[in-house]
Amino acid sequence: MPYFITFLIAFCFCDPVKAQNRKPTYNPPPIALRKLNEGQHKADFDKLEHALVETYGGIYRLSDSINVQKRFDKYRRQLATINDQADFISLLTTLIASFREGHMKVEYDDETNNLLKTSKLFPFTIMVENGKLRVLYNETAEDQSITPGMEILSINGHQSGQLIKAMIPHISADGYGYSHRNKRLADNFPQNLWLYFGQQDRFTMKAKDSAGKVITTNVVGVTDANREVNRLSIVNLQVRKGVTQFEGRGPNVSLSFTNEGKTANLRIQGFKGKEFENELDSVFRIVDQKNTKTLILDLRGNGGGEDVYGAALVSHLTSAPFRYFRKIQMRTIKPSFGGWSHDLLNILDTGTVADPVDRHLLTGAIKAGINIQQPSSINFKGKLFVLTDGYTFSTAADAAAVIRRITTAIFIGEETGGGAEGNTSGIFLQAKLPNSGLKVNIPCLCYWNAVTVRKNNRGVLPDHPLVNSVTDILESNDRQWKYAAALALESD
Repeated sequence: MPYFITFLIAFCFCDPVKAQNRKPTYNPPPIALRKLNEGQHKADFDKLEHALVETYGGIYRLSDSINVQKRFDKYRRQLATINDQADFISLLTTLIASFREGHMKVEYDDETNNLLKTSKLFPFTIMVENGKLRVLYNETAEDQSITPGMEILSINGHQSGQLIKAMIPHISADGYGYSHRNKRLADNFPQNLWLYFGQQDRFTMKAKDSAGKVITTNVVGVTDANREVNRLSIVNLQVRKGVTQFEGRGPNVSLSFTNEGKTANLRIQGFKGKEFENELDSVFRIVDQKNTKTLILDLRGNGGGEDVYGAALVSHLTSAPFRYFRKIQMRTIKPSFGGWSHDLLNILDTGTVADPVDRHLLTGAIKAGINIQQPSSINFKGKLFVLTDGYTFSTAADAAAVIRRITTAIFIGEETGGGAEGNTSGIFLQAKLPNSGLKVNIPCLCYWNAVTVRKNNRGVLPDHPLVNSVTDILESNDRQWKYAAALALESD
């Protein structure tokens, strides 16, 4: 979803909490983590609760008000057990993640961010694969014994499965799917290990290679400043080549042809840029001129963007008018704590209608996606295959959900990271908690896509589930695309 506008709102809060699942195996080096008293933590927590109830558009999307209040009460009782800033972060990230909204997350205070930046963190980038941790990059300064592709069995005495189970509740993601959670877990694994399992700078780990040989090693952590440099080591040469091929280079919207020109491959990396709609018109005009009968639409890694651009993509894939959003709702158009500009207040006042159930509904005057959408004059009528993964999020997931409903497209890959029914985003309020210095980005617009889903509170589910593994990356083998290309060849 587009970041329609972002606001900074200052709040006041209070004291410490014991981080769930933090069980360091030895005494960590001295780290100057902020410590507050219980009253300060309680004040921060109460202000955050007030802000969420008043402004978070999706607060009751998955749960009713009674159970949401029970959730707040549950976490408030845990405030008495907090010890330091890491514990309070642990508490708030778990609370925020419990709403199962990928656009809402906790931002750390400046002190914690500086510590994370300068501390020596776990020196490997990992992937989560079938409930296991696998090495993607070795970012140590000297130790080459652990190579990309190896399975990590344990870190500082914690089994990999235990680490995954402990970290997952802290990760904000849409609904009940795990594709996006696993991606975010991998992206932030060193930071989360530092926060939730003690501020350690040395790591004893066991790993297993493809032949089953177990290696135990003790490695020193790495700072962010050295991580990228160490990634250039020869041990990572093959995986870097594979990642480059998978991520690709080039324009945001790119078109190529395979199968002797019979299959068009359209990759959209993000729904962004002033020329996006013109670029779409151009590529679909080329596809039409070539009379191409099959199209592979690649939305993997697409984190979203402008919602009108999502509707624009769909308009090229149908010849009939269609609904994109069913409704967009807000809890309030005038937050009691202020912070919105006079111009935005006027826009919301004239562009919304009061509703006894949804409080405020946006009209097409603000969000064109509410209106009936017209098909483009240049639309694809052939066989469509769509590639998605856990990074297919926000607007990309919305577009995928509507494509699923109004076309006969075949979906290949992973469940989308974004929810098929919609998400909460659009307008954001940033709640700053002055005692802890933490911030929470609160999304205000609750989007409901005009779709019928296969499973409630999940992403768009693939017809052909297929995951690209670390081994595939090492071998530069994009099995998801190859599978789609084989199906496209069969359909000619």
